[in-house]
Amino acid sequence: MHARTALFKNTGIALAAFVGGGFATAYLVRKNMRDAGHPKEASEALVIFGSIGAAFVVVASRTPPDLISSLLGIGIPQFVLLLAVLRLTRYGDFSEATSNGAELRSNWHAFAVGVAVNLLLKGLFYCTGMLWA
Repeated sequence: MHARTALFKNTGIALAAFVGGGFATAYLVRKNMRDAGHPKEASEALVIFGSIGAAFVVVASRTPPDLISSLLGIGIPQFVLLLAVLRLTRYGDFSEATSNGAELRSNWHAFAVGVAVNLLLKGLFYCTGMLWA
């Protein structure tokens, strides 16, 4: 781990999870684990959180739009599941890294990642919807 490493806080990851879902969470947790010096866990985190994101994309694509809007979207259950996995696993504990000199990034940075992932997904869905029409 480099002395200038900056990690995303769990609150920032939660913001990104709310806005960008599992894919944003997968990116941020993977980056944290890699920057903290745990490359194996970084790959595991990418698979775990990315799978959660993919599963919810499939569920959202198979759910009628009126049901999604009446349930405040598929994002709420996904958000709760992502936070539960983050808290119940070692992916949310960076006490060792911060004691070794790692800094913490702003929550706004994580939020911006979540927004970027959200916009990329919406653009992808729009483009693929236009191709299938």
